Amino acid sequence: MVMRLAAIAEANNYADAPMEKSDAKLFATVIGDHCEKVASGERTWNYYKEDDKSTGGTQSQVDAFYGFAQDTFCPSMTTEQ
Repeated sequence: MVMRLAAIAEANNYADAPMEKSDAKLFATVIGDHCEKVASGERTWNYYKEDDKSTGGTQSQVDAFYGFAQDTFCPSMTTEQ
C-alpha cells in the first residue's frame, strides 16, 4: 500500500519519481497522520486539498491524490489483513 501511495503521489506531482522505499514510508507516515486528523475531526480533506492547491497543486492533482488517500489508503490502515 505504501508503494501504491508513492505511485499516486508521483503521478500527481506530489513527489519526484522514482520515490525510494524509505522516502515512500516517510511520506506514507505523513499521509497516515492526515488520515488520523480527518478521522478525529481536527482537519478535513478539503483543508488538505486547499493547502496543496495554495502551494501549486492543480484541482485534478489534489482530487486524484486525496481521492486515493481517502478511499483506499486510509481505510487500509484500519482494515485487518
